[in-house]
Amino acid sequence: MSYCSNFLKDDKYLKMKKAACVLVEGLAGRVLALLRSDGKGYCFPGGKVEPNEKYEDAAVRECLEETGYVVEVISDPFIAQCDGYEVWTYKADIVAEPSEQAAPSHEGDIVWIEPTKLLTANFVKYNRACFKHFNIDVIDPSYPCKIYRGKVAKRYGLDTAIDKTQTNKSLYLSYHGLDGDQSADKQHHGGVERALHQYPSEHYAYWHDKYGGNIDDWKAPGMGENISSVGMTEDNVCLGDIYQWGEEALIEVSEPRSPCFKLNKRWGIEGLSIAMQETNRCGWLYRVIHPGLVCKDARLVLIERAPNAMTVREVCDIFYGNPLNAEGLIKLKKQSKLSESWMTKVLQRLDTNNVESWDFRLSGS
Repeated sequence: MSYCSNFLKDDKYLKMKKAACVLVEGLAGRVLALLRSDGKGYCFPGGKVEPNEKYEDAAVRECLEETGYVVEVISDPFIAQCDGYEVWTYKADIVAEPSEQAAPSHEGDIVWIEPTKLLTANFVKYNRACFKHFNIDVIDPSYPCKIYRGKVAKRYGLDTAIDKTQTNKSLYLSYHGLDGDQSADKQHHGGVERALHQYPSEHYAYWHDKYGGNIDDWKAPGMGENISSVGMTEDNVCLGDIYQWGEEALIEVSEPRSPCFKLNKRWGIEGLSIAMQETNRCGWLYRVIHPGLVCKDARLVLIERAPNAMTVREVCDIFYGNPLNAEGLIKLKKQSKLSESWMTKVLQRLDTNNVESWDFRLSGS
């Protein structure tokens, strides 16, 4: 979607903005903006309204001239005052992308701004007011989190490090995970591609509703997670998302978590692992791409997302929900940030048209 603006005085201007929900399916879209001529921030594309020209027609024309995009106005204007001018802003859809023949007057100054960066991007005041009016998603890219680690012990009839405890002190995060955190089964847990596990705290209410019991028991780190947060779920976290954690550490989403039978043992609930997989409430794993110190006060800050990124839920929908769908598997094949173990399975399915057995992982037999 696009947004266009006009001014109503002697120096009449038309400006336009875009929230392109078509760019990342299922997620908030990026915003199209122009770098201001003074270099001090951003504004929506626009220009002068010609005599006897309708405001919305001017918006469409100026957008085409400045950016090369052909747009169609689909809303009434949002009107605001700025420096003595009355500003008209329109919501519009993109009809056509810039053609090779188009030579936008602001080529090189056209910027796509992610929704996670809108909060801090320096937009002029009347443009920023449009975010709320047109319900443009402005995402706070940082999330507070709690940290957990555990050691291998004999619990629930097996050797496991699923029981973890919260830590409030600074820890070193290496390529293999948090200092002091252990894995009992190094073949299926841990390693550079699975250095950290994050689980949304919101899911515990769902599991309590489904299985009952003491609600105080349904909380982190009951799923063996290293990181617990509010606001990050499989619906808004993408494969390949890179988060800065603390001053130096960088972590990247590598794969969804593969639920296993140890969750059944931990909770005393037969089939919990299957229910987790079927509902895509799995959480996800990280690889560490730059080590560093982390602590409870260090927020997770989203700093990079791939243009073709798929949400964790979208990955699970294909991998678990429709595991032999060729179109879906080809889509996963294009995800360069997918872990090696998951990519190997994707390629095997495409080659053999068979799904690897999940029996041992889910039930232990």
